[in-house]
Amino acid sequence: MMKSSIKLKDENERLEKTVSSEGKSINSKKSASISQTTEEWLKKAQELPFFMKNYDKTKDNVAIDAITALQYEGEPLEIAENFKYHGNECYKTKKYQDAIEYYTKALKTKAGNEIETACLLSRAACHMELKNYRQVLNNCYEVLKKDPNHTKALYRSAKACFFLDRLDESLNHINHCLKTNYNNDIFKSLKQKVLERKKYLERKSKEAYERKNISFIKKTTLQKALKERGIITKSSQIEPDMGDIELCLSSPLDITSTLLFPVTFLYPLVLQSDFITQVAETSTIQEQLDLVLASKPQWDKNNEYSPSNVEVCIETKIGEIIKVKKNAQLLDVLANKVEVLDGIVRLLILPKNKIDLWINEWKTKQKP
Repeated sequence: MMKSSIKLKDENERLEKTVSSEGKSINSKKSASISQTTEEWLKKAQELPFFMKNYDKTKDNVAIDAITALQYEGEPLEIAENFKYHGNECYKTKKYQDAIEYYTKALKTKAGNEIETACLLSRAACHMELKNYRQVLNNCYEVLKKDPNHTKALYRSAKACFFLDRLDESLNHINHCLKTNYNNDIFKSLKQKVLERKKYLERKSKEAYERKNISFIKKTTLQKALKERGIITKSSQIEPDMGDIELCLSSPLDITSTLLFPVTFLYPLVLQSDFITQVAETSTIQEQLDLVLASKPQWDKNNEYSPSNVEVCIETKIGEIIKVKKNAQLLDVLANKVEVLDGIVRLLILPKNKIDLWINEWKTKQKP
């Protein structure tokens, strides 16, 4: 039996006598039944000094201080083996953070390469369960520095790289192992997963590039179409959120296809508006009036707003208000005369008998 085990036995006998004298004998309760789970046993055991991990350090506790000191008594290998044992028990019950602490204590004893390798790999296993993949790599790296062909370290490194999408590194670890252990099915299975993941990411990257490229071509094609047609555009400092509504071509990659404009119909005398998401450049103003004023608006109390009883005007690029012929196509109204703000055409609709007065009042307000 190891020296540390004898010391632990002596210490436990001394502790039983100490606790008995205080009327709190450790053995005052029946032993745990065989049906207890390991987790239940550990929970009860942590109430005893030897297994305590958290206690009030400001209070004197001879038993706990003795146990703490005892953990570090003996040869380095004995101490390391003890910590490793407790780490393994914690790992079995999925107490990974506690297990890491025990393995770390074992490593600090500097008890030799063999147990250090075991504890590094066990600590890596805990970090793998906790999804601390970079810590997995750090622990395995320490093993691979001493033994570049260590199978378990290579596997856990490859697996951690896989989860981090460092796929080329993962393949390097796998292929390194398969050079000398080419029949290893575990490595072959992981390699298949890595290759599938790599293929998937390459496909997604290609699709993203194509989308970006197509988006650029669409934008360039639209700009050329607007320039060829003499359409002047301008953007606000803060552009409105229009969602999917936008000035576009009916065939985005065809410069000769029809321009489609979002159009707002403003009724300044009654502070009302209508909106059409797409109006073709070839459509006439009259066609759009027939659409938006097909039925009498609820707000038209004086029956002034009908397609035949209204006039249309628009603001030019130099800030003037001009009347628009209702039989004119939208392109003719806009070309080289109107600045289309944020891609939206704005038409002003007023009753025939009031439009001239409104324009004159507007001009008066614009004078300095």
